[in-house]
Amino acid sequence: MKRLIVAMSGATGAIYGIRILEVLREDPAVEVHLVMSEAAALTIEEETDWSVSDVVNLADYPHEFGDIGAPISSGSFRTEGMVIAPCAIKSMSMISNSINSNLL
Repeated sequence: MKRLIVAMSGATGAIYGIRILEVLREDPAVEVHLVMSEAAALTIEEETDWSVSDVVNLADYPHEFGDIGAPISSGSFRTEGMVIAPCAIKSMSMISNSINSNLL
């Protein structure tokens, strides 16, 4: 089984993250872990016809955004990678500068 982490930040374009989750949901060989910021949840409600709970249900394992003790935060957690869609400029800036205050 392959593991992939899908993260959604609060940037516009929440439908891109949702679409990724929809596609991955159809592949039984992929275990999907989801991280969603509070801003992403607001954007989903504002920009799409989806509810946040329906988006969360597309993942096999949802993780709380601020839970830095979640299994996916460990260096020993084997994964194929992580996609962040959409990715807000603030999130990208924090990632590129190694600021670790959440699971993104």
